[in-house]
Amino acid sequence: MTKSEYIDICYFRVSKKGEKEQDLDHQIEVVLERFKLKNPLIFKEKGSAYKLDNIKNREEFLKILNICFNSNNITITDVFLQKYEKKNIRIFVWD
Repeated sequence: MTKSEYIDICYFRVSKKGEKEQDLDHQIEVVLERFKLKNPLIFKEKGSAYKLDNIKNREEFLKILNICFNSNNITITDVFLQKYEKKNIRIFVWD
C-alpha cells in the first residue's frame, strides 16, 4: 500500500428503530454519496453505546479496532508507545 492509498472504513450504529436518522441504510447511502467512497469496509450494528460495560456486545466496533490496531495481538501499551503497524485509514461515521 502506498502512502496515498487508504483503507476506508464506515461505521454505522443506531440505538433505536424509527426516525430517518436511525435508519442504517439511509446513513450508509448518504455517507457513500457525500464522500464518493468506492468499496469501503462497512460495519453496522444496533444497540446502545451508553454504558462502557456493554462494549463487548459491539462486535462490529471491535472488528474495526482489530483492523486499525491489530487489537487481538497488540496491547494498549503498544498503542501508546506506537509499537504497531501504521496504516492509512480513513474512518467515516454518521453524526
